[in-house]
Amino acid sequence: MAKADLQFAIDQMRKDKMIYGVEALVVSFLCVLSAVFLPEALYRIVFSSGKIQSNLDLLNWIPTASYVIAAAYSLFVLVSNGMRLKSIRMMEMALKSAKK
Repeated sequence: MAKADLQFAIDQMRKDKMIYGVEALVVSFLCVLSAVFLPEALYRIVFSSGKIQSNLDLLNWIPTASYVIAAAYSLFVLVSNGMRLKSIRMMEMALKSAKK
């Protein structure tokens, strides 16, 4: 690989790491918001007919599902960013050896 191409690939991987990190924060924030507000909103909209439904257990699972999604995506980002960091270090070593 040419030096310029290698440097470009390193810069792109660094930017990808930052983008994935910000995405993980946004996904986690949205999951927390949905865990807090979605069950009550669904109860008001769907279950406001006054009848007691047996589907109320579903509302209890929404926060759990939201937290699982947030944790899984954060773990995915952590692992994938670690792999990118390893690739970046390998490319930086290749770039240093190419400069000599």
